[in-house]
Amino acid sequence: MRKVFFFMSVIGWLISLIIHLVSYAGIDIEDRFPQIWLFSIFIFIVWFPAIIYSIKENKVKDEITFFSLDFLKVIFGRAPIWLTTLAVLCFFYGFLSFWLHQNAYIGVPDIIDGQYVLHNHGSIEKVLTENEYHSYNAESLRSFSSFWLIFYGIAAAILYPFKKGKGSDEANFNNDNISELVD
Repeated sequence: MRKVFFFMSVIGWLISLIIHLVSYAGIDIEDRFPQIWLFSIFIFIVWFPAIIYSIKENKVKDEITFFSLDFLKVIFGRAPIWLTTLAVLCFFYGFLSFWLHQNAYIGVPDIIDGQYVLHNHGSIEKVLTENEYHSYNAESLRSFSSFWLIFYGIAAAILYPFKKGKGSDEANFNNDNISELVD
């Protein structure tokens, strides 16, 4: 089962990356696929198993603190260095991207009374053209997709299904199943 959740998180990670990169081109994916926001909910499908596996495997102790070496071993203990590096880079990039977006814009794009606008807590800050609206919408989606990159990437690192150590060059699948986690 771990393998299934791992590949689900990798697929989520790749889709997040594609959405993120497409938003740099100013393409408003939400206009073509409004259900894109459901992608945020799918994170929980891989995060719950990731948390359960990490607690079960590592017997997490109460004294482990965030950003301690022990905590990082819990998160990235099974993952190879390349996957750990990618997940950590996505972590820092995601927060940087979100911060830059939040500090660059005065509001969120919306359609109010048939007009494209930027509004901030109900106050219209700027009337937009249709092209500006779609551009702002793409940038807003980029902000959210940066968090998708973080969560799917770290879930992939936690759920990595191959064993480290001897024989790691071979595809040694860990055939855990979900019922073992509930015990």
